[in-house]
Amino acid sequence: MWNNFVGAHFVILCDVRQGGVLSLLLFSVYVDDLIRLLKHSDYGTYIGSQFVGTTLYADDITLQSGSCRDGLQNILDICA
Repeated sequence: MWNNFVGAHFVILCDVRQGGVLSLLLFSVYVDDLIRLLKHSDYGTYIGSQFVGTTLYADDITLQSGSCRDGLQNILDICA
């Protein structure tokens, strides 16, 4: 419901509910693999040898690259 308008109903056949027993574990596994892919892609930002191309807080993510056309687009493609 939004501004007293009720949208169409839809059926969810399979999900991992927020707050469910496995949701935190599955999210952590997914995010850990995503960070590893980004780190080894060589498209992100580094300070010395430390990868700083992404910052995560809860379910929010920032992506950083020295190049919009090549680097950032490739990072977005990896995330997609």
